[in-house]
Amino acid sequence: MISTRICEQLMARSFSSLGRTVGTNPFTTISLCMMICVVMCIGFIRFEEVNNVRTEYSPLNSPSRKEYAIAKGFLNQNGSLDPSYIMIKATDRGSLLREKHRTRLIEFIRVLRDNVTVVVRGRSYGFRELCEPYCELNTAFLAFLKLYNSSMPSTFTYPQVDMFGTQTFIGNNVYGVTFKNGTHLIESFTTAILPLFLVSSYEDKDVTYVWVLAARKMFSEERFQIFKSEVTGDSLVSSEVRRMGLETAPMIVLSILAMAIIVAAFFLVLSVGVDDVFLMLRAWDRTDVNDEVPKRLALTLEESGPGILISSVTNTMAFIIGMTSQTPAVRSFSLYAALAIAMCFFYQLLMFSAVLAASGYRERKGLQSFLIILAVLMCGYYYANVIGILQLRTVISIEKMSLPDSYLQEFQVQFEASFKLMQPVSVFIMNPGDMRNPRRLRTIKQIIREFENATFSYGSESTFSWIPPYEEFLSFYGETEEFTYKELPVFLQSATYFYMSTFVKYNETACFEDSPECITAFFFVTNFHGHIKYHELIPAVKDWRRIAAKYPDYQIYAYSEHSPFIDQTMAIDATVWGSMATALLCTAVACFVFIPSMACIITACFSVLSVTVGILGLLSLWGVDLDPISMTALLMAVGFSVDFTSHIAYHFYKSKQKVQKLWRIARSASYDTEDGMEILKQQTKPHVNLEDLRGGWVFSVMEILVYYVQRLTMEIFSSFKDPALRIEETLLYIGWPVLQVGLSTIIAILPLALKPSYLVMVFFKTIVTVCSLGMFHGLVVMPAILTAILSISNHCEQ
Repeated sequence: MISTRICEQLMARSFSSLGRTVGTNPFTTISLCMMICVVMCIGFIRFEEVNNVRTEYSPLNSPSRKEYAIAKGFLNQNGSLDPSYIMIKATDRGSLLREKHRTRLIEFIRVLRDNVTVVVRGRSYGFRELCEPYCELNTAFLAFLKLYNSSMPSTFTYPQVDMFGTQTFIGNNVYGVTFKNGTHLIESFTTAILPLFLVSSYEDKDVTYVWVLAARKMFSEERFQIFKSEVTGDSLVSSEVRRMGLETAPMIVLSILAMAIIVAAFFLVLSVGVDDVFLMLRAWDRTDVNDEVPKRLALTLEESGPGILISSVTNTMAFIIGMTSQTPAVRSFSLYAALAIAMCFFYQLLMFSAVLAASGYRERKGLQSFLIILAVLMCGYYYANVIGILQLRTVISIEKMSLPDSYLQEFQVQFEASFKLMQPVSVFIMNPGDMRNPRRLRTIKQIIREFENATFSYGSESTFSWIPPYEEFLSFYGETEEFTYKELPVFLQSATYFYMSTFVKYNETACFEDSPECITAFFFVTNFHGHIKYHELIPAVKDWRRIAAKYPDYQIYAYSEHSPFIDQTMAIDATVWGSMATALLCTAVACFVFIPSMACIITACFSVLSVTVGILGLLSLWGVDLDPISMTALLMAVGFSVDFTSHIAYHFYKSKQKVQKLWRIARSASYDTEDGMEILKQQTKPHVNLEDLRGGWVFSVMEILVYYVQRLTMEIFSSFKDPALRIEETLLYIGWPVLQVGLSTIIAILPLALKPSYLVMVFFKTIVTVCSLGMFHGLVVMPAILTAILSISNHCEQ
């Protein structure tokens, strides 16, 4: 404890010296801070947006990353993948098998494949330039539409149709199916889904987005008006998130920063910065206005500096630990948040302190800032007017009467309702071994059967594998029915089975030699159904990975487009609870270093835990689920909750010295006499008096509120002598700033309610909740616990 007191005294002297230095040279300090800011802005030259929800929120060690890498390498994908899906319905909600709709749907696919082109940076891109190696995803469906014959039942079975003696799977394209008399014969289907897996070079990632927009424009052509068509994909979802941020960005004039996951770090800085500003203003107001400015600023930083340091160190430590997370988005957020808090601390101690000192000099000279403020406001006013006039247009439209809701809202509901009926999972076997060995071949077939019977699987009818057709091919054309590699190249190059070559990695020379090196890897596709929400699919993904782990010698990887999001879902719980534990650990360490009081350490840690649990519970009741967005908001909230508790704990610890002085004064004047009580009353006189309210009516209401909070706390704990005096001194000093912090932050984010998108509302609800719980714990819960602990301790000592 002696070492911590020495550290405390050294810290107080350091802040005092800093205050005197800044107070003596305020304008030099401001200029230095501005120069540093300008130099750091150079970093914007290399600043770029990363907005891929599929990759940035999946942990780096998640199995889905390995599974995707296997799939990407197997298919020779050379670029950035943008999985997109086009959903097509008849405008009258009827069957797409009707002659007119079927022929027009064939034309729709043809135009999409051959005619939709875009020019980006002088180069023309069509579907064929963007689809490799996924160009044939819809070939079977197109063949089904062309060969459909109502008089030939074999051409309209489900989920596989017979094409020239080959069973071809169409279950991933045909939805809303009605069957004939309980058979597998398709009577009608209402929805067609075209998966388009577009691949662009890493340098031109925006090409796929531009092409999809051109495809959407094609949907509106007159000949295709018999369809209701829409598309979704990673690039479109990212653009909607970006558009939501841009529409929210104008609220920056209302003290709100625009939305993006990284930008969420600035909400934390806003909260922490406001918190510390009020502490410094409170300490500045408590100084004597007749003192010299350097002395006033020295006393201000000596009082408020340690509290600001504690909260900044605690928050920074928490986010530094967060940088060890395996989720890229969490790592980026933690890095930005840690640096932002560190820079905020730096600018508060230098920039804001210098502004305080400059205002102190102006007060002594009787100068006012009204004209300067008015000039700045008018410049902003005229600038906004010029911008508005330049953008002025005469447009009369019905759209102005309603909010422009995104098409994805309705489309996604319909898409999920259809798509959950049949969803593919690709299973890669990277080490099949010698398939001429009957035991090895039986094991591979057993693996396929296990995936066909896994959780939520559709069954063997939905499996698309090259092995059964090849065995049929051998029995019909081969010299023997036993498995051999010799006929594989002929099989895969035949007019009937050429499309299966995508499923097999083979060496033609080794195949002709009937060597096991013929097939180095292959994959098959099976389907699952009934569920599409990511949290519902966790059992299915776990079951796939269980099967894969059961056969390690075959190096099996099961990959679905849902896998990255399911890994995110499974990782969120650990991230959130880990953040809670980190916040508690950092709070305990900071309090142990700066506040050598076991009662304060226990109380602060309990309050952080209580606030964090309350945030999770209340947000859940408020309709906020755990997802990457809410996870980021919760990380911010956990860090912010530390501020309320750390300031109360520190000032309660510091109040002990002053209370001991008060007791000595009271005892020296005969504490039990009226004279002694009067001295004590004068020494502990509240800083907020009902008779001496300052400011407008809003500030009066706030001052009345904090006055009654202070008086109510004193009434509750009036029976505890020493603890009650310490609580009163603490609340009189820090209670009003804590209330200012919470209420001002809530008021500052109220404009977010004007943009009721999910992303915006999550941050709005989180900040309201953490501020409300932080104020309640700081002003009520912590005083109660500290008073109870110290009263019990005093009783035991007596």
